[in-house]
Amino acid sequence: MLFLYTDGIPSTYKEDGSIIGFDESLLEIFRKSRRETLRETINAVINEVEFNRGEKKQEDDILLLGFYCK
Repeated sequence: MLFLYTDGIPSTYKEDGSIIGFDESLLEIFRKSRRETLRETINAVINEVEFNRGEKKQEDDILLLGFYCK
């Protein structure tokens, strides 16, 4: 699987006021979200971003594209 995403994912503010960022926190979201199909994985990533955001307002747009190669 290959994922392309806009900066809206790593720049999402978490409930504690920090951002997801481009480091281990972002990698952990993708690791935790791994599912059997591409669609399920993309949905899990978005759900995990929303979970991390909590009640905070989304400040930036989010675009996540995924590709699967057999």
